Amino acid sequence: GTLFLMLSFGLMKVNGQTKMTEGRILYSVTYRYKSIIKHSDSTVIDEWNFWFKDNKKREAGRLPPDDSTSTMYDSNTEIITFMNDIFGWKRACIINIKDRERLSGIPAKRTFKYFKDTKIIGGYKCYKAIMYTEWGGRDVTIWYTNDIVVPDMYILLSAFQGLDGFVMEYYTDEIKPEMIITFKSFSLEKVDESIFNIPGNYTIDHPFDEKK
Repeated sequence: GTLFLMLSFGLMKVNGQTKMTEGRILYSVTYRYKSIIKHSDSTVIDEWNFWFKDNKKREAGRLPPDDSTSTMYDSNTEIITFMNDIFGWKRACIINIKDRERLSGIPAKRTFKYFKDTKIIGGYKCYKAIMYTEWGGRDVTIWYTNDIVVPDMYILLSAFQGLDGFVMEYYTDEIKPEMIITFKSFSLEKVDESIFNIPGNYTIDHPFDEKK
């Protein structure tokens, strides 16, 4: 019946929450200075996707016209894979999650201040929070919902680790945001396992193999 259909499409309702067990989330990326951003600019992400299925997750940004950058994570093996396809240069870097600090450095400590402000995004009631980092820089305004749960989402979206909710929208500079990332939709279709594979035409690096 209905429960079977919800499970088969990767959605479960638990205590009023939509717990997504398999699917794709799509975010749109808009910019304040649209007039100076050309469609052919391969440094500008115009769409961001997040796929997940069982223990596997992948996030990817599309860089017009044909480039992309993405990260994959397998919670069973604790392996992170970074992939880039930029100007025809296709490369994958494979590391263990424990080696991420060696590659990217120690992340700044984050704190979140939560507010009572609300708005609706994609049909979900969202709440406002502001994220601060110990190293300064621009604060990030976040709109989040408690009605969607994606297990281990913040392993990949490590910038928001510690946030009490699911990110629906975020931007810096609340008065005149330069870039706004907003939840657009999620797909109820099954995720093809091949989305978590490294394409055969990629060069693969294992930067920390010397430890093994």
